[in-house]
This record gives sequence, C-alpha cells and structure tokens, in this order.
Amino acid sequence: MLADVLGRLLVDHLDLSDPPEALLPVPLHWWRRITRGFNQAELLAIEVARHTGIAVDTGLLKRARATPQQSRLGAGARRRNLRHAFRVGRHAYRHVALIDDVVTTGATAGRLVRLLQESGVERVEVWALCRTQRHLG
Repeated sequence: MLADVLGRLLVDHLDLSDPPEALLPVPLHWWRRITRGFNQAELLAIEVARHTGIAVDTGLLKRARATPQQSRLGAGARRRNLRHAFRVGRHAYRHVALIDDVVTTGATAGRLVRLLQESGVERVEVWALCRTQRHLG
C-alpha cells in the first residue's frame, strides 16, 4: 500500500530522539471523508505509528465546518477559509506531532498549531511528506 511506503519514507527522515506523545492527523470534514473514502493524513499517521510505536489520536482534532478546498485558494484566502474550521478536544498532551501529506502555504498547519497551543500543548511539530517552495521574487 502506498501509505506504508510513504509512512516509512517520512519516518526515515525524522529525528525521534524526543518523540511526541501522539500523532494528530489533519482532520477532514465528515462529508469530504465520505466522498473521498479516506483521510490521507490519517492513513499516513497510522503508518508512521506502526513504524515508531507512537499513538495516533484521531479524535482530538475535528473539522467543525466544511470549507472550500484549500488547493483552489491563495494564501490570504486560505487563512480566512480556516477561521472557525477546527475544534480541539480535551487532552493532557504536552508534545504532539501534527501529520499532513503536503504543506503548501502553511495556513492549515499554522491554524492547528495555534489552536493546539491555546489548548495547552507546549510543543507542536508538523510532520509532512512535502512542502512547496515559496516563490522568490
């Protein structure tokens, strides 16, 4: 399965000397999950967990409302699109890793990092397979 190969690839490039308490996949809205049939970030998190032994928590982060797909929006619109889009449940975590497949502008990861920090998480790492380059000039 592709998720297994990609999960192993990600693990091979991580510094796990101080591992997080939990892996938190970026959540999809329930409707998008049904129409797509899977959450790619969750599949990736499951494979990373299998290779590292770190627990996956799929219940902590929730998509509170459906939003237009980020891939069709510019950076500013992406940030506005994500206002009130996520909820963080109750937890006792101090150190977590947010898992996503691709970080483009960082709007989704940035929003979730802020919410996790506001909820009491002291350290949030963002683990993704790829990150797009910003345009220079």
